[in-house]
Amino acid sequence: MAADGDTVIEEGDISLKTITYPCEVHLQDGIIAYEQNSGILYSSDLMQSPGDGRDTVEECGYLPRAESISPVRIPNEKGLEDTKRKLASISPRFVAVGHGFCFVNADIM
Repeated sequence: MAADGDTVIEEGDISLKTITYPCEVHLQDGIIAYEQNSGILYSSDLMQSPGDGRDTVEECGYLPRAESISPVRIPNEKGLEDTKRKLASISPRFVAVGHGFCFVNADIM
């Protein structure tokens, strides 16, 4: 495990990078997962969007979405900047959100 709490788990064709970030009311560590071979980011509630996203996939830019994460989601300035830095270091093809609309990364299409 890296010093920042992140790690990579490899098994066969799977290379799963975990990314920790401060979340929840008490800023306990949350976790999102990025499957590096398929390019799928499982963003939990970090990149959720309003609305009923069932059977719908949006196309939008990943980096603007990652940069738009606000202090409402991560109310800790250093934690917010660290999380944005971590997210900027990856380039997912698809983002699976916890709530709302999943999206295809238009930046790499």
